[in-house]
Amino acid sequence: MALFYVYPKWHVVSFTVIAEKHLKYLRRYVNVYDIDEKEWSRILWSVKHNFLIHPIMYPIISKFIDPERLRKCSNKLGGFEVADSDRISEYAVNIINMFDLVIVPSTFAKKVFQESGVKTNIEVLPHGIDDEFVRPKNFPTNPDIMRVRLANGVKVLFFLWHSGERKGADLVFEVMRYVQRKRPDTILVLKTWNPCGYHYMLLKRLRHIEVNGFLSEKDLVDLYDSCDILLCFSRGGGFELNVLEALARGLVVLVPEQGSWIDYAKDSVLIKVARKVKVYNDNPVHVGYGFEIDVNDAIEKLIHVIDHIKEYKERFARIRKYIIENYHWSKIVEKLVDILDKYGFLEGIS
Repeated sequence: MALFYVYPKWHVVSFTVIAEKHLKYLRRYVNVYDIDEKEWSRILWSVKHNFLIHPIMYPIISKFIDPERLRKCSNKLGGFEVADSDRISEYAVNIINMFDLVIVPSTFAKKVFQESGVKTNIEVLPHGIDDEFVRPKNFPTNPDIMRVRLANGVKVLFFLWHSGERKGADLVFEVMRYVQRKRPDTILVLKTWNPCGYHYMLLKRLRHIEVNGFLSEKDLVDLYDSCDILLCFSRGGGFELNVLEALARGLVVLVPEQGSWIDYAKDSVLIKVARKVKVYNDNPVHVGYGFEIDVNDAIEKLIHVIDHIKEYKERFARIRKYIIENYHWSKIVEKLVDILDKYGFLEGIS
């Protein structure tokens, strides 16, 4: 019997990044074999094994994996999932209840799953940061990031990789448009990847510097180090790793006062929630509501941060120390090993 970890290798998405961190550190403790989600159903499984599926729902929805066959082939069946809204569908609940264990990245997600009807074992395991996020600052070598570092003014970072509405790109535009009128030396640093669409064109109207494309971890850290503030105005999201990473580099972070990020970002600058809004119109998994910030509260707090940036940076330097001490991937995966051992996933595995 072996332990197999199934995740999307055929393209790079956020699940890929987290899965590869899990694998990197899990292999310090146990032999674990990785399989692309597209390949699982092509293998003739003649012996039952222990499986971890990351994520659970999308390879099943995409028909890469048949859940009935997966259950029959499994000795122990576990997986990782997120909650992008405050409810998951009955279909998702029924699939997840076929598993022996589901691991979620936040107490918010655990509550959502329980209130939606998940009866299987649920454990909380946050994401983490790697060694690169602990190192001293360096001068960037990436030309776009060098432009950011050398720019004068207060630099406000926002990630627009995808899902502009869900990530609150329109809210960022409203807030930054007003703030740039009052504080003209404020620059939006727009991190993109294959940019297009309405929200991208909207943000391009602001005074900004764009950094496009996939960044190595070194360049990503250099980008954080070249900025002062991170905005996360997400209406929904499974964890928001860039918030954790920004905190690990000492940026001042503004986030909604409710959501999946509160476990680790509770001491950040919290923005009032104006209302709950539907996160997706037709998603087969995430069928609930998320949290939309109060734009006026965000404007007021961002201007206060800009006007007192030195004091805020001192406060967030203390938060950085806490994040580094508690959220390094080595410590996170130690907890993962304990969870897997608790539920029998490591029995008979060398």
